[in-house]
Amino acid sequence: MSIKPGSKYYPLFEHLQSCNSSAVTLTFAEIEALMGCSLPASTLKKKNWWSNRDSPSALQATAWVSAGYQIESIDLIQSLAMKDSIA
Repeated sequence: MSIKPGSKYYPLFEHLQSCNSSAVTLTFAEIEALMGCSLPASTLKKKNWWSNRDSPSALQATAWVSAGYQIESIDLIQSLAMKDSIA
């Protein structure tokens, strides 16, 4: 599945796609700034929201999976770390 332009997660995809790094760390505030809106409240309570499943029910994951990243670790208080899925 690929992310579509116009998706609220598309700006996150574009940002990650332009990163020339095998590892990226973003705060939730940085992700919200990229998206131009708040993350759903569940992002701060449920780690499974940040899973690497690329499916129609997980459009948020499509943003990083399509850009070639996977969530490596998450701190539900403020940030998450991603790594290149090919590395």
